[in-house]
Formats: sequence, C-alpha cells, structure tokens
Amino acid sequence: WVTPPSQTLAVRVERVAADGSRKVVSHMAKHYRGLFARYLIQSGLAARPLDGSTAGIAEFLEAVSEDWAVECALPTARKAGVLTLLVHEGQ
Repeated sequence: WVTPPSQTLAVRVERVAADGSRKVVSHMAKHYRGLFARYLIQSGLAARPLDGSTAGIAEFLEAVSEDWAVECALPTARKAGVLTLLVHEGQ
C-alpha cells in the first residue's frame, strides 16, 4: 500500500547555525525523526488524518509549530510534501 502523495509529508532535518546558515542533518536525522514521531503520538496529532487539504495541513502545521520549528513544502496531487524540522545549534 502506498499513501496518496497529497496526504504524505516526507520529514527532513536541517541544523541552523547561529549565523542562519543551514546544513542537512544526516547522522542524527533518524534520532530527530524518532523524537518527532514520539511527539506526534503523545500529542494525539498522529491520530488526526492528513486529508491533503490546504486547511487540514495548515491546522496540522499550526499545532506542530507550537513545539517544533518547522517549514513545509505543501504536497500536490502528484508529489508528496516535505516537512523540514529546523534544529538550532545547541539543541
């Protein structure tokens, strides 16, 4: 079974330096994705279906951004979206 692209968000992780520059996190990315997955489950956000609508995704992002620094490239009917977790140096 493959999820519909409009209901899918790939999660990537970037480290933000003090000067604002960014680097993709490779070694610790699995760790941060695991922390994020735990957060989604414990907060109840994982139980909410991501219906693919702009309003539904905006509501999800608003809830997530209360505790995480995130950016999102919205999904389309043909391409999954990308949710970027921004980890600031020192975290």
